[in-house]
Amino acid sequence: MRETDKQMRETDKELRELFKETDKRMKETDERMKETDRRMKETDKMIKRLGKQFGDLGKRFGELAEHLVAPGIVRIFNE
Repeated sequence: MRETDKQMRETDKELRELFKETDKRMKETDERMKETDRRMKETDKMIKRLGKQFGDLGKRFGELAEHLVAPGIVRIFNE
């Protein structure tokens, strides 16, 4: 009986330590996931901003091409 009681106390102690370690690791994982989520949101904002900048740049090149071509195109069509 005493041996069984001793083993149960040891097992209980080991389980408490295991649960404590598991809880610690879960908290660490949760913090890492929060940091990953924050970085992903930041990356999404950067991608949207870059997409808009590239779109604006493409529009500007289109306008430049129109201004370069438009004056001469009327003459070419008239010829």
